Amino acid sequence: MATLSPADVNYEETLSTLRYADRAKQIVCKAVINEDPNARMIRELKLEVEHLRSLLRLEKGVVVTDTSEVPVKMDTSLELREYEIRIEELRASEKLLAELNETLEMKLQKTEALRAQREQELRGMGIALHANGVLT
Repeated sequence: MATLSPADVNYEETLSTLRYADRAKQIVCKAVINEDPNARMIRELKLEVEHLRSLLRLEKGVVVTDTSEVPVKMDTSLELREYEIRIEELRASEKLLAELNETLEMKLQKTEALRAQREQELRGMGIALHANGVLT
């Protein structure tokens, strides 16, 4: 929305207002979730694992539990091989998910150890660090 003047003396200001309104109309706002890349990958892998499990459940009567896969009936060895491939993909995804979770936990432990080490060094220099992070 822009307010324009019909007077000749405001011609330049009217053009400037119209240019501004045109540029403002072309602004596109794209919302992006502020998410840690590792957390996003973990979430996507969990979704993929669940998707693969549901595919295994639906196709040809295969029952999948958390620890094992039990084929109810198989018509041909080709179908059996397809299921084995999907099971391998599922296990690989679960393994990657576990490694990512472990990596995050290790990073957290290293960060905590580094914080404790720095706090100890500050105490050695006679500087105390309160719980809220203020030096005294």
